[in-house]
Amino acid sequence: MLGASLRSADARLDVGLGRMWRTDAALFPQALVDLPADGDFTGGRAVDPLHLDAVFVGWRRPARIDWPSDGLALDISADPVFDRLVVFIPPGQPFFAVEPVSHDTDGFNHPERDSGARILAPGATLSGTMRFTVHRR
Repeated sequence: MLGASLRSADARLDVGLGRMWRTDAALFPQALVDLPADGDFTGGRAVDPLHLDAVFVGWRRPARIDWPSDGLALDISADPVFDRLVVFIPPGQPFFAVEPVSHDTDGFNHPERDSGARILAPGATLSGTMRFTVHRR
């Protein structure tokens, strides 16, 4: 899982997020909604007590994950083609994930909405760069 991180009691995520996809029971996007108050990670927020699996449309780079007790931080940045951010914090697991992505979950099955999915002509390419930078604190 790209962007997967060790989950610790003091791990914090700091990222400005845009709107988010509200999902159904199978976690397929149903409605693009304004960011709820409990979805705000601006200024940093502990991830350990959370349970979240969401795609956010629009995010301010870089996203930062801090592990204060380990003296480490990770900055995640990506080119504009990756304008969505998946935040996956499963309950009871020793990890979480923060992943820049180019399109919404199930986006190719919804050409009627702006899912970020791009259909390329034969021989065409789409590229972008992600950067994961570790810092000692």
